[in-house]
Amino acid sequence: MDDLLDFPDFLRRDATIVATRLRRSVRSKKRRDMEHTRPEGETWTAAVLVDVLLYDEAQPIGCGRRLVWAREGRKWCKLAALDGSKAKITMAVWATIARRTL
Repeated sequence: MDDLLDFPDFLRRDATIVATRLRRSVRSKKRRDMEHTRPEGETWTAAVLVDVLLYDEAQPIGCGRRLVWAREGRKWCKLAALDGSKAKITMAVWATIARRTL
C-alpha cells in the first residue's frame, strides 16, 4: 500500500513535530513577552495593575478592554500598557474610566 501513496518527506507529519507546534501555539511569543511586569522607573513603584475599558481617552494605549498599570497623582493619572506604551490623562477622566463596569 505504501507504493501507491508515496508522500514526499516534507508532507510527512511526525507525531513529535505536530505536538510541539500545538504546544507553542497555546501561548504566543508576543503574549509571553507581555507578562505583568511593572514598568521601570521610580514613578511606577506605586502603580497598580488595573483592568479597564478604554474608549478614546488614551490614544497611545488604544481602546477596548486593557490591563494597564495606573499611577494616580494629584492632577494626572499615568497609564502604562503591558506592551510598553504609555499615556497621561487627567484625574477627572480617570474617575470616569474607573466607574465603568466591565
